[in-house]
Amino acid sequence: MIIAAGIVYLLFELSGGISWRTADWLVVAELGLVAFTGTAMGYATNFRSAGGQLQYRLTGTGIFLWGLFIVIRIADFALAGALGANLADATGLILLSFGINRLAAILVVRRRASAPPGEDWAGAKLESSPQGLCASEGS
Repeated sequence: MIIAAGIVYLLFELSGGISWRTADWLVVAELGLVAFTGTAMGYATNFRSAGGQLQYRLTGTGIFLWGLFIVIRIADFALAGALGANLADATGLILLSFGINRLAAILVVRRRASAPPGEDWAGAKLESSPQGLCASEGS
């Protein structure tokens, strides 16, 4: 829903006089970086079973990646202003980048959660810990 809202708003802004410039390739780079941070957030998620339900939470690494997402967005905005990239400071792009980040994280979490019991999607064994089920290295 957020991605759709971002695209619609972005199209609205483009029809309002914002034009594509060479410096707007920053947008493509930003979307790639936020997709990467979202994917990494999905892998930095811990799972646990509570009351017959699978629960998940973000680790400290995931919180760091949220901060990195914000830094990427601010740096792109500042660099776009310096280079004259009109599109990079569009409101629709903020929604689109947030949506792509969340979509990438959700896809990884869903894929990992649907792995056979006791095994992570990446092949790592899941072990019980006081915090719940955590992915560990090795077989």
